[in-house]
Amino acid sequence: MIQNFKEMKEEAEKIIKAKLENKDVYLTSFLAQIKEKNNTPEWLLHFYNQIEDNMYTYNYNTKELKGPEEVFKEEEFVPELLLEEVNISYEKALEKAFENALPETEFLKVLILLQTIDEKPVWNFTFMNKTYHALNIRIDATNGNVIKKEPFELFSFSGEKKE
Repeated sequence: MIQNFKEMKEEAEKIIKAKLENKDVYLTSFLAQIKEKNNTPEWLLHFYNQIEDNMYTYNYNTKELKGPEEVFKEEEFVPELLLEEVNISYEKALEKAFENALPETEFLKVLILLQTIDEKPVWNFTFMNKTYHALNIRIDATNGNVIKKEPFELFSFSGEKKE
């Protein structure tokens, strides 16, 4: 099933404008989690209000809007996600992520983000397993190239940072 992200965004924007009395917000990311490759994700859309420096989350499946919420960011503002720059579908990105993760990773769940990183749209997949190890795979959403494949530990009980 092809996910129509532009339609999801338009629906969310209508609800946000009605409920928030036309506050100036913009789309920053899509977030979902799956347990198996063929699962249909429950998409959360994140919208940022730069003036008030807070986030709103719209659950596309339940049609619920939550927020405002505190923003966790590394930069002065959260970058906008421009869907017109996304050329690689969720399905193609998911296929490529699984090709690059398996059989290397026996996973419990996969977090999926479509977001802007370094001024370009990126599919960001994090495969997590039961031993608190994870594999992060980033795919350029404009051309489908894998731009990062990095294993990491979710928790370190020794207190030491691994390099």
